[in-house]
Amino acid sequence: IEIEFYVDTDDRHLNVSLDTVVLPKFNYPSIVVTQLGLHHNYASLNPYKNGVELLGGKQYEITLKQKERRLLPAPYQTNCTDYMTMWKNRGGIGPLNPSVIFPFL
Repeated sequence: IEIEFYVDTDDRHLNVSLDTVVLPKFNYPSIVVTQLGLHHNYASLNPYKNGVELLGGKQYEITLKQKERRLLPAPYQTNCTDYMTMWKNRGGIGPLNPSVIFPFL
């Protein structure tokens, strides 16, 4: 997956080099930024604490790679807890793993 992100803070849409400093057409009260946080489907995060700040007027290229780890349940050496089965047994209520309990603290 590739995400291209660009915010034009100068409001002029000029075709200039990214190294060229272009003063804003309007006087913004502060710098334009966006917070980006990536997470899997079963957890959430606070993008201000665990995310990345992307500055306006810059171009970013982000490449994502998906990695899956399959560990064996007990009695094997990895002795993993099957949080998904526990969650389904609770009727789909509650956290899926210990890291989801307090994501914003």
